[in-house]
Parts: sequence; structure tokens; C-alpha cells
Amino acid sequence: MYSDQFFVALMLVSPSIAQCVDRIGLQKACLSTND
Repeated sequence: MYSDQFFVALMLVSPSIAQCVDRIGLQKACLSTND
């Protein structure tokens, strides 16, 4: 659904979001990673 460019943009915009965002499971990664 999402392209690699989308994830690259996220990493550049916010590293913390990049850690939260996971290609395999966005919600799953966000729920597991809690700042």
C-alpha cells in the first residue's frame, strides 16, 4: 500500500515516528513502541 519513499519521508520528518512505523504492522509497531 505504502511506497518506500513514504517511509523514507517519515524517517526524515521524524525519527521517532520511523521507529513506530513498521512495514509489517504499523499499529502493532506503534503499540509495542511506547515513548
